[in-house]
This record gives sequence, structure tokens and C-alpha cells, in this order.
Amino acid sequence: MGEYVPTGPSLLTTTLRAGVLTAYARKIAAELVVGFSSLVSFASLADSINTLNIYSASTWYSLVVGIVSFLYIIFLLTMGYCTETTRDSSWFSPRFEMQLLLFLVIWWIPGLGFICNVRTVQSGVGIVFSWIAFVASIYGTYQAFNAWQDFELNRKGTTRQQAGSVTYASDYADRNGFDSAPSESDQEIEP
Repeated sequence: MGEYVPTGPSLLTTTLRAGVLTAYARKIAAELVVGFSSLVSFASLADSINTLNIYSASTWYSLVVGIVSFLYIIFLLTMGYCTETTRDSSWFSPRFEMQLLLFLVIWWIPGLGFICNVRTVQSGVGIVFSWIAFVASIYGTYQAFNAWQDFELNRKGTTRQQAGSVTYASDYADRNGFDSAPSESDQEIEP
């Protein structure tokens, strides 16, 4: 075998199962959901502030949470795209990106407290999309962790199956020879 040449992350797996997204692709999808949800959250709050003419510190903080979250995701997506093929030598490593996404989870916790309080001027749509942004940021952080693991394994030239790491249910099924998850109608195998 030749010398290992690192490549950028792939959106689809290289296994035979067509259409299975990698952790990197799921992370990008979660980042897009956070960005869109943040946009809807601060746009609906800005509309409520404009319509009701209520200006308080909590409404402005709630507005800033959505704006900063949206701009932060734009930054993460842009940096991820710009450093896609140089992740080995770049300062924007998958581990650092995971840590930046963890900051976004922490950022949304007090933001939800201000957006969902009893005296909020936020509409129901804004509240729902704020929760979606929070949950998607948690999911994106988890997928960034998986993408970081995949990146490290790829850098070593191994896969999850070779390393003995089972993260997904489909990996477990493939490793143990199952075509699908066992059901109640399957016969038990006796040793």
C-alpha cells in the first residue's frame, strides 16, 4: 500500500448501503437546521417587537440570542467549507469545531429562558423554532463528535468496524451479520 494521503470529509459513506449519511453530513444538516431555526426565531421576535412596540432588556437579549446563533452557524459552515481538505494542518480541526458547537448548546440554554418566559413577546412560532435550534445544536454537537472520531480513524487508515467501535445500530447489525433488527417472529438460536 502507498503512503496515506488525507482527504476531506465525505458526505456519503463509502459502504455499499446507498444513501446512508456520514456523521459529517448529519452534522452539516444539524447546523443548517440551527441556522434556519435561529433565523425564524429572531425574525419572529423582531416582528413581535415591532408590532407591539415593547422594548425591554429581555426582549433585546432574546433577539441577540437568535442573531448571534445565526451568524455563528454561518461562521462554522464557512470555516468548515474553507478548511475541508486541510483538516490535518488547519487550526479549524474537527475537535475544535465540536467544541465550538458545544458553546452553541450552552449559548441557547439562557436564551431559551428569556425567550420562553411568562412575559415574553415572542410568538409561538418563535418559541418552537428556538427549541428546535436548541435540540438541533445538541444533535449537531453529538454528530460533530462522531465526525471527529471518523476523522481520527480515517487519519489512521481504519474504519469504525476495524477499530471495534460500534456507534450506530446499523453498524452493530452489520458486524453481527443481521440483515435487519431481530423481531419477535424470528426463531431463537440455541447454542
